[in-house]
Amino acid sequence: MAVGIRAELSGIKENPYIQTTSAPANLDQIAEKIFKTNSELVGLDWLTSSAKRDFDKRVAWATILPAAVVMLMVATAVYAGDRHDPVVRLGYKVGSRRFRQTKIRTQKPDAQSTIEGILRDMDYTEAKRSGALRCIHTEIGKRLRNWSIDELPQVLDVLRGNMSIVGPRPPTRDEFEGQIVNNPERAGFVRGLEKGVNFGATGFGQVFLRGEPLQTRLTWEEVYMDCASIDSDRRLLLATPLAVASRRGAR
Repeated sequence: MAVGIRAELSGIKENPYIQTTSAPANLDQIAEKIFKTNSELVGLDWLTSSAKRDFDKRVAWATILPAAVVMLMVATAVYAGDRHDPVVRLGYKVGSRRFRQTKIRTQKPDAQSTIEGILRDMDYTEAKRSGALRCIHTEIGKRLRNWSIDELPQVLDVLRGNMSIVGPRPPTRDEFEGQIVNNPERAGFVRGLEKGVNFGATGFGQVFLRGEPLQTRLTWEEVYMDCASIDSDRRLLLATPLAVASRRGAR
């Protein structure tokens, strides 16, 4: 497997999509350690296996009670702020499948009209990178996003089978429909999703690439799809608390 991951990483530094800002400088070396494995289930064989689903469910059930307590307190605080539904449900088509994601609401009730005004002057990627979209979030919402607490309800999506505990980071609907699904450079990423790979509540992108350009994240997510195993998923799961605490790339 070491040969496989080295082959994946050999040309990644020359890839025109790789532009990082806050990711570790030695990310290729970190990736080689993360993806090292002797498992026979690697890549799509692992990500679409019943063993992967069992792994996801075991971790989700182990975390559901503490997560539920925090979710209840946070949802109550969000609702008290503006008396609007504290939970949002997002979704879009991925081939013949439909991806669904549940999050604590961090945006203001009139966020959509504000977004439309901002996007008249710049595209979505520029707006997100520049921080122009931060004004659409409530004060408590900004704090929730900084610490990824708004993503806690995703443990419920894992139990439903809509997501994995560890997997590729879900792009927004605008990102998926505008920059991924019809982009021939991302055919491998879309093909993996169509074959049954679920987006993850955490993963390589969430741990190491938060705040990085979309195409950079997708290039590394494709490496994850090719090289993932139970060993990499365990390592990424263990690395998640430190990544959240460091707030690297938080916006």
